[in-house]
Amino acid sequence: MKKILEDIKTFVAEIIGLIGGLLWAKKSNWDYEPIILIAISLIGIIIFVLMKLIASNEEKPVVELEMDYEKSIRSPQKMIPGKSPRNAEGYYLQEPNGIYFYEIEHFFKLVIRNNSIQNAYNIKIYAPKVGFLKFLNETNSLEPLIINNSKIVKMKYSIAKGMTFSEA
Repeated sequence: MKKILEDIKTFVAEIIGLIGGLLWAKKSNWDYEPIILIAISLIGIIIFVLMKLIASNEEKPVVELEMDYEKSIRSPQKMIPGKSPRNAEGYYLQEPNGIYFYEIEHFFKLVIRNNSIQNAYNIKIYAPKVGFLKFLNETNSLEPLIINNSKIVKMKYSIAKGMTFSEA
């Protein structure tokens, strides 16, 4: 049904129906039958114009993201004065539930794919303005994402704070 309404032949038939309906209505002193023809032709023309102005989902590019884990690094635990556990003499202890300072980095590969029949343009990736996530290489948003050609963006998630061994 959609293809019929978007077809140019249907549009031409609706224009002819509108013009013919106006001439017929004028000759028949505005009888109800030509008015019905005029109304149906106008509705068809309006639908044709709206369908041409509003892009369908088939014409829009479909961009999908995939985040692949690469590796992670955790620094050895460091003692935090006042928070890490100590014994009676004041020496620091290694306890499973003690709070220690850890630096943790996770590395990811963000794969951007175009899974549609159209090229994608002006692709921008927005990340929260939190210091934990950083992009290691930048992509040019003006460069199109071509079909069957993916882009790879390297990312690093890093956090450094006091936590227990199981949290780290």
